[in-house]
Amino acid sequence: MRLYIVRHAETELNKKRILQGNSDSPLTEEGIAGAEKVAAALRNIDFDLVISSDLGRAVHTAEIIVQGQDKEIIQNPMVSEMCFGAWQGKMQEEICTDEQVAQNYASYFKAPEKYVPIRGAESFDQLLHRARIFLDEMVFCAEMHPKVKVLLVTHGAFIKALMLLVKDLDISRFWDPPFTTNLSLTVLNFDEYTIKIEKEADQSYLGEAAEIKSAAAYLK
Repeated sequence: MRLYIVRHAETELNKKRILQGNSDSPLTEEGIAGAEKVAAALRNIDFDLVISSDLGRAVHTAEIIVQGQDKEIIQNPMVSEMCFGAWQGKMQEEICTDEQVAQNYASYFKAPEKYVPIRGAESFDQLLHRARIFLDEMVFCAEMHPKVKVLLVTHGAFIKALMLLVKDLDISRFWDPPFTTNLSLTVLNFDEYTIKIEKEADQSYLGEAAEIKSAAAYLK
């Protein structure tokens, strides 16, 4: 089984550098144009299953990728983006109002093992639990249908959680490169009981793209 993982296209909040988490905002014109390039790159793949996060930006991206095809898009909240509680909808400057909050915010990106979620937000353990459930479902799917091709349109932190599990790395390495930019493509091949990484965070089909320098770009 092959799992094609695409991060959603750029949104209005991405462009304004505002933390989205599992809140939502519409795709930008540039995001829509980029999603159309993904659609062109993947047009020869006949997906057996199309899964999207239940957030509108992921659903819209999936719709563009499979446009013109008779494909049902299954919306799965299990693959939604990490929740940040009251931080959502704010810029870094609005969040980091005192030293303690600023240190915790920095820990999220630089020392995730030290990050403490605020009330109403999600922890890395909770995110990884969701990712593990989804990955186990894909392993089961691969066992039952070894030749199936699955498209997953999801979010930056969720993709990094999947890859951390696939690579069996410690949480401290959650944000290890490569960075998963908007519309980057990751391909996993499920072969019996092994998961092989065929591509990770590839964006070559998008043409020239700005190089992302920090983990914060996943969420802003």
